Amino acid sequence: AVVSTQSTGDTMNNIHPIYNIKILMTKKELMKDPTLKEESWDRFLPKFKKKNVQTKKPKKTTVKKKYTPFPPPQQPSKVDLQLESGEYFMKEHEKKQRKQEEKAQAHETKVNEKAEKIKQVYVAPKEEVVVRNDGGEGSSNAVDIENLKRKLKKKNLPVMEVKKV
Repeated sequence: AVVSTQSTGDTMNNIHPIYNIKILMTKKELMKDPTLKEESWDRFLPKFKKKNVQTKKPKKTTVKKKYTPFPPPQQPSKVDLQLESGEYFMKEHEKKQRKQEEKAQAHETKVNEKAEKIKQVYVAPKEEVVVRNDGGEGSSNAVDIENLKRKLKKKNLPVMEVKKV
């Protein structure tokens, strides 16, 4: 009765009952051996690893486009594009030369971009200009020595005498 309720609970937790049956079969075999009655049977019982079962992903809803009775304009064919650029009438070696020039130009722009990136690393960052106050009579950052002495006396700390220059 205890095994059936355990099996039912495991089934509800998505564990197949065959695992419990295998464990019961091994326990029955171990009961027959008198030398193993006093020992722990954990090393003989099978250990089943849990597997992550993938759940079904929800279907993606696509937004329907508005219906238009007219088809989109036809895209120009390769020949049409060649006629527009004048490439259709060029000879084979002229086409190759043009392609090589385009590749060289693209390569040159890439090299220039990389060189700019490298140069940016070595550019010093702009420094902020700091206005220094030399601590004259009217400066707000000047330390009030007398006020500091009074605070030290209140805390019973030794006060050092400072001579004014």
